[in-house]
Amino acid sequence: MFCTLCGKNFYYRQNLKIHLRVHSDKRPFKCILCGKAFKSAPEFKSHKLVHSDDRSFKCNLCDRFFKGLNHRRAHIRLIHSDERPFQCTLCGVSFKTKSRLKQYSVVHSNARPFKCDQCDKCFKANGELKIHKMVHTAEKPHKCAQ
Repeated sequence: MFCTLCGKNFYYRQNLKIHLRVHSDKRPFKCILCGKAFKSAPEFKSHKLVHSDDRSFKCNLCDRFFKGLNHRRAHIRLIHSDERPFQCTLCGVSFKTKSRLKQYSVVHSNARPFKCDQCDKCFKANGELKIHKMVHTAEKPHKCAQ
């Protein structure tokens, strides 16, 4: 079975039924404490921790509290460690987050998704586009120290 809206494949009909909520506005799991509604049971379960006095999601390095174990783990990896578990399979460069690896992957392609709205010149990275746009504004924020 597959989703006719996005093509994702499912082995069980029930999983497809749950997945279809992603494409709708249905939010059947409602919190009785704050009224916030969720599309899935796991999202709702995670939300309930917001109302809990459970202190098990405290960072032992900086005393910050988190809504869930995964949030705390991500915080520790991003802030307190040098761990970079997301590695480019083409060149070996590694990153702390999956999204940063995804952004980086454009380096190995000919794709240039960031287009200048002034001259239609295209760039691989948004940062490159921002620097380029200064050509059109005559802005010169980087001055020589001498």
